Amino acid sequence: MKTSHHAAIATLLSAAMLGASPGVSAQLSATSSFDSFSYQLVDLNACDGIDPGVSFLDSSVNGWALLRDINGAVRESVQDGSRDERPVQVRIDTGDAYLAGDATPTSASSLVTIESGIADTETDGFLGFVLAPYTQVTFTIDARATASAASSPNYAFATVAVNGTVTDEEGNHIIETDGLSSYLASSDTLSVTLRSAGVARMGTLEFATAAHALLQPVPEPAPMAMLVAGLAVVGGYARRRASRATYSCAACA
Repeated sequence: MKTSHHAAIATLLSAAMLGASPGVSAQLSATSSFDSFSYQLVDLNACDGIDPGVSFLDSSVNGWALLRDINGAVRESVQDGSRDERPVQVRIDTGDAYLAGDATPTSASSLVTIESGIADTETDGFLGFVLAPYTQVTFTIDARATASAASSPNYAFATVAVNGTVTDEEGNHIIETDGLSSYLASSDTLSVTLRSAGVARMGTLEFATAAHALLQPVPEPAPMAMLVAGLAVVGGYARRRASRATYSCAACA
């Protein structure tokens, strides 16, 4: 019995000095994406003899991912871009963090998952077009954005946005915007509607996805604090043994 008590004390002291008790693990994630790009045309002047139409021009896509520690120091970063039909892909995988971004001119996604630190992933796409005279076009995409629940100062959120621009007769830029945030809804159909008048008009269509998260590390129990706690337990155990020994001697007298 005495040997087992000593073994228990030795185990307790070893655990205290080595900081054997693990900290509580945590993880945050956020993701956003869109696909199912489509458009619908409306003839604004059925008597002009010109069919409504849209012609697509140049396109480009970009993606970047940035992983930082909780103090803001960069751990890893990566970016990619394309001005042709080549899909863009960015990845960071460190074991405790995973960041991913994928993009084409008409579909994209951003993802972050972290156990500690600050993670940001974004993609954007650009699509040029020309509207035929007296044409109305409505572009639509199916968008999704989700994120883990987090309490301040930690956060996780994701967004999807679409911006459409066309020039009017005076050369002014007419801008239409729609977006989705993980704070408001998890999925929706986003759309922008643009129009031309008596002459063809050039326009641009821009898409963007983003995912962001910040998670402070969960503190590990300090080895010194554990050592003090272990010694306190050992001291209490020794006092109890001394009390029992005194009582036994008194009983025998």
